[in-house]
Amino acid sequence: MEARIELQKQQDLQVRRKNESLFKITPFEEVLYDEYLNDKIPRNEDQLNWAEHRLSELGFLKNTEDRRISWLDEHESYVVYADLRANGRIDFSVWKKPLPKKTTKSYKHRVLSFYFLDTWKNKLKQKYEAQLSKL
Repeated sequence: MEARIELQKQQDLQVRRKNESLFKITPFEEVLYDEYLNDKIPRNEDQLNWAEHRLSELGFLKNTEDRRISWLDEHESYVVYADLRANGRIDFSVWKKPLPKKTTKSYKHRVLSFYFLDTWKNKLKQKYEAQLSKL
């Protein structure tokens, strides 16, 4: 019985992945808005809009291809991916260029990870740039 329930969950997930928007949160990961959040609550639509505005203020550009959505801040030697799906925080991952093809060693190209809490209000651009200065 339990195996049948698990199989149904996997089938439902496959259907959702084919029909719903996917968030590209790293060069190699495309996930549903509520997938792999580690006990965090996904944002509702108003909260997503708020987080998108915050990212645009930090200089991120929204990239939409088909159903794939990514928030990127591109630089000459690195690219920053933003994950805004979890309510309460935005996660950032910084990747060295050129980006590799996906292999088991691809993650060695991730050079920095950090997050901003939604409650943070002051000098966000400076805080963001301070994180990037660690590169």
